[in-house]
Amino acid sequence: MESIRLKYEDLWDRVCRAISPTSDDFRTKDKALGQQNQRQYDSFPMQAMDKFAAAIEGGLIPRTEMWTELSTGDNDLDEDHDVKLYLEDKNQLLWDERYSPRANFSSSAHEKILSLGSFGNGCFLVEARKGGGIFYKSIHISEIFIQKNREGFIDKVHRKFCLSTHDAIELFGPQTPERILKSKDAGRMSEKFEFLNCIMPQSDRDDMAIGMKSMPFVGHYVFLADKLLIRTDGYYEMPYIPSRYLVNSDEVYGQGPATKMLADISMLQEMRRTTIEAANISVDPPVLLHADDISDFDQMPGAHNYGALDDQGRPMAMAWNTGVNVGLGLDMISDVRRQIDDGFMGVYFRVLVENPQMTATQAMLIAQQQGQMTAPPIGRLQSEWLGPMIRRESGILYRQGKYGDMPDVLRQHFESTGKSLQIKYTSPLTRAARTGEAVGILRTFESLAPIAQIDPTVYDAFDAKEVARIVADANGVPARALKSPEDMKAQQEAEEQQAALGDVLTAAPIAAQTAKTLSEAQAMSRNNPVLN
Repeated sequence: MESIRLKYEDLWDRVCRAISPTSDDFRTKDKALGQQNQRQYDSFPMQAMDKFAAAIEGGLIPRTEMWTELSTGDNDLDEDHDVKLYLEDKNQLLWDERYSPRANFSSSAHEKILSLGSFGNGCFLVEARKGGGIFYKSIHISEIFIQKNREGFIDKVHRKFCLSTHDAIELFGPQTPERILKSKDAGRMSEKFEFLNCIMPQSDRDDMAIGMKSMPFVGHYVFLADKLLIRTDGYYEMPYIPSRYLVNSDEVYGQGPATKMLADISMLQEMRRTTIEAANISVDPPVLLHADDISDFDQMPGAHNYGALDDQGRPMAMAWNTGVNVGLGLDMISDVRRQIDDGFMGVYFRVLVENPQMTATQAMLIAQQQGQMTAPPIGRLQSEWLGPMIRRESGILYRQGKYGDMPDVLRQHFESTGKSLQIKYTSPLTRAARTGEAVGILRTFESLAPIAQIDPTVYDAFDAKEVARIVADANGVPARALKSPEDMKAQQEAEEQQAALGDVLTAAPIAAQTAKTLSEAQAMSRNNPVLN
């Protein structure tokens, strides 16, 4: 596994120097930070990376709205009252635990997205916290070694990492190796020791067994200094969740925007350096001096330079005009910056800023394009990161007794189908990929506008309420802002009853007047002697 990762490390080192100079490289740890950023002449790539991370986080896992829903996979069953309450309760439970102040999810997720953007790889550790709840930690890719199975899924993770004497004793307790205990006795609580944590599928798993033998994954802790196996644990889910941004079919490790744009990033730094030198020469050019001895040449404003003119009054010193075209360099830098910005998906957000007066249809077309262009990496992150993470979260909370009793109808459904709860993603980028229906509706309405001026009934072919619901969903309108189908039906029935009552009240005066007229006519007929 080390030999497989070795061929990526030189590329990752170059990425570190180009876009993350304060990060440790993959061969030399704890290098002085001043040595890391000596070749940084332009901070634009680092700014582009920050915007990329913010865009992915806001589009995939926004902190201000729920970006997942649990579902049975059966729409009718999802609408069952007891099932609906159960699913809503579990959605809220996952959200509350994930964004608990002690969970460390938000900061760890941001660190992982930065790793994905820089190296194309990131790793999440999801563990049960002592006392209840979940703890999240982003693991630097320099510690992680991965291997995929024949189906292409990563199922083996090795982590080589260091712990101080204090942290090792806290983690291993009575299983702490003797060498580390001696370090404690000597008062060296900050001394570092290297460990290996190996997580893999349990090959001899026994479903009928009780305890660790029944668990799908097994993990070993090895103390490398003494090559000592310290502890073996069992896991119901993979605790390490490695994921890749984009990957070719024959690769183990992925690629990210920075690895793909490394040539442009390196060229930008070199162009920036050259342009700075050219501008410096243009502003402060070299001075050409005559070979004859003249006084020290002073270029300060108002200075007096004696001996700098010959007997005919001609200067014996002059500035060298190199013909430097700084503007050309700046134009080339601007072009490369735009390419780098596009590589970090800045083009989608730049369009919105550059065209603030666009119509709703144009904005939705851009959203559709965003969804289409980001669908491959977003889909991979959902399948390799968010899906396994949510299953791990659910397993931890279930074993902590926080899931409660399942409705009988839901339990019967799972027993009969053999299925489990499914995950529905509702993040902004996921919705953007589904804007095709809304775009089709809006463009159709725009196309029908001229015809509607001749025949307004052309719009009768549309269900206005369903159209409104589709467009609202595409634009991310919260579900609580929309009336449910049940409320819509109740409102329609109430309006029909009100209309019927109105007809009755409108007809009442006419009926009363008619009855009065008939009554008077009958009275007149009784009192008329001719008719009698």
